[in-house]
Amino acid sequence: ETKVIERLPKLYKKILRKSIIIDDETYVPLDLDQIKGRKYFHAADQNEVLPGHKIAKKVKFFEKIIIWQAMDQFGRATKPYIGRGTINSKVYLKECIQRRLIPFIEKHYKKSQVVFWPDLATSHYAKNVLEKIREKIHVIEKNENPPNVPHLRPIEKFWALCKREYSNLQEKPGNIRKFRHKWEIISAKVANTSGKELMKNLKEKVKYEVDNGLYSSKFQKF
Repeated sequence: ETKVIERLPKLYKKILRKSIIIDDETYVPLDLDQIKGRKYFHAADQNEVLPGHKIAKKVKFFEKIIIWQAMDQFGRATKPYIGRGTINSKVYLKECIQRRLIPFIEKHYKKSQVVFWPDLATSHYAKNVLEKIREKIHVIEKNENPPNVPHLRPIEKFWALCKREYSNLQEKPGNIRKFRHKWEIISAKVANTSGKELMKNLKEKVKYEVDNGLYSSKFQKF
């Protein structure tokens, strides 16, 4: 709570006159059946439905794919980084920042127009990563980045929409190459149809949190 109170005003001041780009990472099961969410069946009499049809078994340890993407305030998404395991600072710098984020920014913006609001993952604030980012664009520093504010990071909803589209696929991608192809299509579709609405009024939402949110000064006793 203390960090949110301290950092939200700093964040708003930094993003006020810049175009915002945010990023995030998520895990997606390669097997469609392992994706969380409700599934439905039709039955004339539910009492006659066997338990095996009502309860779907889940595998305890299943193959997960890690995905990174960034979005700008107009709802445009970068090309995804898709891999196995985790994203350390070396992978993040090479695959996410240098190969995807920087080309995206250079295509749409000038350096002075953009501020990058990264996720608070440790690899995102590694020394070598920050040095490279600062050479190219303005960045929200760690002491300006409030934790635990998913409602101010619409990319979380972007993931949910992409996963819903993925779970509706008729054919399971059998390997990571096929998964990559499917996800590139899905994420581009979701960005085109929903990205702009997801990112709409983001600065105003941050300002509202600063002035009226749970951690604003009006709700603090001291």
